[in-house]
Amino acid sequence: MSQRRSILAASLFLSVDNYAVVIINGVPLLFDGPTNTPLNFNPGRTFNVRQFLCRGRNDIVIIAFNFGGPRSPSNPAGVAARLNIRLSSLL
Repeated sequence: MSQRRSILAASLFLSVDNYAVVIINGVPLLFDGPTNTPLNFNPGRTFNVRQFLCRGRNDIVIIAFNFGGPRSPSNPAGVAARLNIRLSSLL
């Protein structure tokens, strides 16, 4: 990302089985709280993360947790994430 461009908007799409904590630039953000019922699983949600990002390098950590013990064919686990950033024109 260019050091000469500003971040106008930023969104994080996150879908997790079962739950996750996201840390952006050292700030812990809990997006998906624990759930242990298939009725609460969802195809994902989008969150505004603009305020947590800065120009240049950003560190993003996703820590995902799976209920029911280790991942197995009978207890699958997964994480899907996508970060979209809209930048200004060159300054």
